[in-house]
Amino acid sequence: MRDTSFGVEGSFTLQDWKQIAQAVIYFEPQVQQSTTDGQPFYIAQGNWRANPRLGKATPPLNQAQSIQLVEDISAANRQTGNSKSIRDLMFTNSLGNYYIWKIDPLVDGYSGNTRLLFTVPRGIITGSEIVYWSEFALAFIQGALACPSTERLRQFPQTVAGLRDFMSR
Repeated sequence: MRDTSFGVEGSFTLQDWKQIAQAVIYFEPQVQQSTTDGQPFYIAQGNWRANPRLGKATPPLNQAQSIQLVEDISAANRQTGNSKSIRDLMFTNSLGNYYIWKIDPLVDGYSGNTRLLFTVPRGIITGSEIVYWSEFALAFIQGALACPSTERLRQFPQTVAGLRDFMSR
């Protein structure tokens, strides 16, 4: 079966990308644990743990270091201070890995609108499952954009219940 993705399209600011990237790193284990009917499923590789610039770097960056790396990207730094640098760090993978979250290369031109895609677990075929995962992706992005700081993000427990609470904000 071919992988399916749902996208959220918009003109995201540098701060938006930081918030999304930090939430992706913070809740990666819980997203990978999520289930549709109580049974575990296969999902694409994590943007943090499988990323050769973060969790698989030499030496590997832990979760807190990866979140801080994203936080340290500032608009004042011309080398790393734009949304392209966060998108390249977190969501673009030229190494053939299939990340959970990725940029749609057909839409992304690093100017104007960008579509952030969420990879749906393999084996999802029913209408209710498709609706569930599209709502999941939208709620996750909304939760990330509503979470203004890493301090606020860390107030959510790193559990499936904490992820649900984060997504309901």
